[in-house]
Amino acid sequence: MKYRRLHPEELDSLREDFVQFLAANSLPADDWIKLKKEMPDQAEKMIEMFSDLVWDKVLGNVKYLETRTQKELRVVEFEDNTINMIVLKITSEDMNFTSPEHIRSISEGNVDLMSHGLEVLTGNRDYRADKKMEVFAMMESGSRPCKEVFWLSIKKMIPADNSAPAS
Repeated sequence: MKYRRLHPEELDSLREDFVQFLAANSLPADDWIKLKKEMPDQAEKMIEMFSDLVWDKVLGNVKYLETRTQKELRVVEFEDNTINMIVLKITSEDMNFTSPEHIRSISEGNVDLMSHGLEVLTGNRDYRADKKMEVFAMMESGSRPCKEVFWLSIKKMIPADNSAPAS
């Protein structure tokens, strides 16, 4: 298995896709039920194959990820050969990167982050593994997809000379 088996809730939400996957593999519903009872290992392999197909498609579509904690906002861009990262860290107790209102205020330019003890880190690096595996690893450790507009709004806040290789 390349990634991980989909959780039962994830599989349930993809029920129709799984049925189509089984049909494409010449396995109608009655045969699937029989396979699960008589050959559970083989049924598990089918679920693992489907999981990898789903993950492969999802990961191929991810271009930006974000990770938020109270005091840190990390935004990552995945280019063809490079990962770019911007990290905003604050020291103020009055600002919270997990608060939707605070994020909205920041993105609208209504907050002076410098007054909240802002530290900005930027960097980039080449992929250490397959691009999709890097995206997968970050998602499994808590990062979530975000939109390009969010990446660009954070990037606009960074001076052009504030870059260094990422570790």
